Amino acid sequence: MGGGVFKAHLTFPKDYPLRPPKMKFITDIWHPNVDKNGDVCISILHEPGEDKYGYEKPEERWLPIHTVETIMISVISMLADPNGDSPANVDAAKEWREDRHGAFKRKVARCVRKSQETAFESPIENQHGTVSCTLPPCRQASPPFVLAQTDWLL
Repeated sequence: MGGGVFKAHLTFPKDYPLRPPKMKFITDIWHPNVDKNGDVCISILHEPGEDKYGYEKPEERWLPIHTVETIMISVISMLADPNGDSPANVDAAKEWREDRHGAFKRKVARCVRKSQETAFESPIENQHGTVSCTLPPCRQASPPFVLAQTDWLL
């Protein structure tokens, strides 16, 4: 998805860092690990402890040592390398598995174009203001993220 500008909210619970924040893309995105509402499904953002379904090890889930940077690095990695075994968007996962270079790639390209067209129209705002966060690229052309600050304890 190189070249896309995908805006997202990170919402921190009152007992952060003991519990993970929630991440939601505001910009439309077509990805197996992002549900149709924009909610990100990634191990690092799952509640700490044992996975009742047995898919994840406790060390793959949320730990209080994680930071906004480790979350963003994990999300960038997820965007580049989807986990098809645990999809949040079953339709996107099916296309990714069966027609990765056809229908899936076309939908992703549409999302990238739309994100570029709307990237600078209006910032994400809430009662706490707006925070823009661009990480050093893990891979060439990694997308920047705009985060809405919500009860950050940095």
